[in-house]
Amino acid sequence: ASQSDGLIWVWEIGTPEAVLVIPEAADASTLEAVSFHPNGKFLAVGGMDFLGTSGSEGSLWIWDLESRDKFLTLTAGVTSLAFDSTGEYLAAGAYQENQHTVLVWNFKDQVQVFDLPGHQDRINTVIFSKDGSYLVSGSDDC
Repeated sequence: ASQSDGLIWVWEIGTPEAVLVIPEAADASTLEAVSFHPNGKFLAVGGMDFLGTSGSEGSLWIWDLESRDKFLTLTAGVTSLAFDSTGEYLAAGAYQENQHTVLVWNFKDQVQVFDLPGHQDRINTVIFSKDGSYLVSGSDDC
């Protein structure tokens, strides 16, 4: 992913050329995070709109890699992304409404199920435990 030009490059391991290049993958936002759905069919791409909103907004796009189309758009300034191992949930380190928070969506139903506030600074990583019973977030908090 390129933060400066908005391109996402999808590579197949062992192939010397990209199998897919997605321009403007996060719709005029900087590219901050990417995550594959466990089925390999979907790619979540998130970013922040630093120029237009000073980083208070952004976008989260889900791309269908087979059809090469946007599958879903969620409004959130995103700095990190992770699917759980079943693909049922998508977590994002986000910045919205002047707070750093972890947002969790039910991917199948396309609804937000959790908003986990508490961080005081940029959330750099989110990850689910292998069995999906825990979600860990890490940030620049001091």
